Amino acid sequence: MLETLTLVKKDELILLPAFIYSSMIRKGVSFEDFLDLSKIKDQFSLEDLSLILYLNQNNNLVFQIQNENYLNSFWIKSDPDAFNKISALLNLYKGDSHLRLSDTTLFEDNQTTFEIKDNHSEVLFVVVYPQMFNSDTISINSKELISSVLKLLYGYNNYDIVARYPLFERYLVLL
Repeated sequence: MLETLTLVKKDELILLPAFIYSSMIRKGVSFEDFLDLSKIKDQFSLEDLSLILYLNQNNNLVFQIQNENYLNSFWIKSDPDAFNKISALLNLYKGDSHLRLSDTTLFEDNQTTFEIKDNHSEVLFVVVYPQMFNSDTISINSKELISSVLKLLYGYNNYDIVARYPLFERYLVLL
């Protein structure tokens, strides 16, 4: 009997600030659990969850182009009431999100700008370190991140599909 291999279409990206990822590790929160707001709402502050949501809704801060936000669909589906509470705090970060996202005090010796975590069947998680937001190198950092994401996406999707992504178009502009 032959088994059929199914290629998973993996093109959903979720951004995680590095300090949240570190907290996930300490608390034993899996990537699967992270997508279920009802499982994590008591493990993180509303402000931290709001910052995560803000970063994903404004992912142009990282990619320098607005890419689709996938976190909303996961969190709304799992706990609409908590999602509404978190959404109500989004105004806290308008114009000041970079202050928390670029705070290097926790990662002073770490020069990493991002890590891609391919630990979930549907989603690529991108851990974003404060150095990513360095105003002198943001374009270079974005280009490196987009290039890394595209290389990974080519493993899951055909070239013609990846070429239609806004990230691919942005990568061409950055070349």
